Amino acid sequence: MAFRPIVITASADAEPSFERHGEPVCIGVMCPCGAIQRGEHWVLTDQRGRNVPVQTTTLDRWGDGSVRWLLVDFQADTVADGQTCYALAPGQPDEADGPSIVIEHAGEVLRVSTGVAIVDVPRSGSEFLSRVQVAGTNLLRATAIVAEDADGIKHRLVVQRTRIERAGRLRADIRLDGHLPGPTRESWLDVSIALSFFAGLGTIKAELSVTNPGARGSILIRYLSIEIDPVASEGADVWGSLDHGDRMRPAGTRFAVHQESSRGPHRATPIASIGGGDRRVSIALPRFWEVFPKAIEAEPGRCAIAMFPRANGDLHELQSGERSTLSFAVCFGRDTVTAEPLAWIRSPLGVTANPNVYRHEGHDAPARGAIRGPEFFFERREAVDEYGWRNFGDLHADDEGALVPDHDHQHDAIAGCLERFLQTADHRWWVLADDLAAHVTDIGLSDATTEHNYTAGLMLHHFLSGSERSRRAVIQIANRVVDMDDDRSINALLDAHRLTNEPRYLEKAEVLIGRGVHADDPKSIERLKTRLVLAGAGLSAAAVALIVFFT
Repeated sequence: MAFRPIVITASADAEPSFERHGEPVCIGVMCPCGAIQRGEHWVLTDQRGRNVPVQTTTLDRWGDGSVRWLLVDFQADTVADGQTCYALAPGQPDEADGPSIVIEHAGEVLRVSTGVAIVDVPRSGSEFLSRVQVAGTNLLRATAIVAEDADGIKHRLVVQRTRIERAGRLRADIRLDGHLPGPTRESWLDVSIALSFFAGLGTIKAELSVTNPGARGSILIRYLSIEIDPVASEGADVWGSLDHGDRMRPAGTRFAVHQESSRGPHRATPIASIGGGDRRVSIALPRFWEVFPKAIEAEPGRCAIAMFPRANGDLHELQSGERSTLSFAVCFGRDTVTAEPLAWIRSPLGVTANPNVYRHEGHDAPARGAIRGPEFFFERREAVDEYGWRNFGDLHADDEGALVPDHDHQHDAIAGCLERFLQTADHRWWVLADDLAAHVTDIGLSDATTEHNYTAGLMLHHFLSGSERSRRAVIQIANRVVDMDDDRSINALLDAHRLTNEPRYLEKAEVLIGRGVHADDPKSIERLKTRLVLAGAGLSAAAVALIVFFT
């Protein structure tokens, strides 16, 4: 089968605009059934026909074993106010040149070399990074995650497990799991930290999640902070920028920003840095004001990022099962992507693929019920002030703006947004879906009695972004369906089987099909058959025969 190159476009909509050189980006693309077999190599070329290093990861396969969803990682260049197009096709890549990521098992640490920085990630202890070396010099003194509860008791991270989630030439992901222990050493808060490393860069993207394990009801937090302490440099300058329109400028001996609400003109997305040249250390927080309260501080020898700031004696509540997640980035040494360090973290490139790529799975049909444009949902977010760490990302729409039709009173808004993104290549739909996926995985799944069993959108989000957070959410929902013996949520079981290939999900689906399919409900039978075909689940002959019998 002839394979037509997949066109991928990287563009920026930041104001003011700026050039990017080698910004890490990724996007999931679909391949036709039978077109790409195992072990295929890929070549990425820019609009001048030059080869660009690319890393590909197979996330999903068709029933015949051929590649279905492919995650594509590369580093994009764009000029100010411009976009760059790339073409992806099977082929034999040139001999690898330039920096690449190498991970070594070095005693009690995983040592990650990006070609610019050498980073030690501890397997245990109280730090999430223990050493960072750039140009032969160690830039990091210590890291920590610290918190204080309502009784004034202090808690400090204990790392229990460190593992590599994905490793490749251009990008590697490492996850640390641990907890903030209570007075009797039981978990007060569960903690996970996902770290992403990129070839040729000293920048580490991080995602910190803290979860109330739920055994004691709500937890009250006085503050929770991420501490990154650079090696002190005598006379080091502190620089800062408040938002997109504010250039980096000297801040004296200290730069600090606290965001307490979303109203008014004071909406910050700060960047802070200490020192200069190869010894510079910079930090940035995307979505800073949107997920308030947040705080950032920088001074010689200390950087702090507050997930829950200490202010006015207020306490922050994390309800049973709730999770809060904070994304941030830290750059050790020079940032070669943008002229101002980490400006690309604050305003990342949007990446889209030609909509024709996604027609193999039926995403070319008009999105049913999606009669509102993305601007409607952004306007509604502003009108109802849908901000703050517990609320941001949720969608509020009236019946006319419903994203998907009413199937048994179920609305998968993530899937609706993503279908529109796939059909239109309008990146605003992706932003809405990405924000909503973050909200659902943190808050929407926290209540054990919730009926949010919609997994199609979360699975599609994983295929498009490689998000392990969304993948784990699908599995969490499926496990709850198994425990609840819920015959209304067969799709969740099929999606979990598709992601894990674990037989137990398919076996449970067969049991629920046998119990719940009725001959007098032809519409539900037709929907079920269609979903099974799309899932490529490989049902047993008994399950197929049962469906045929009812139809």
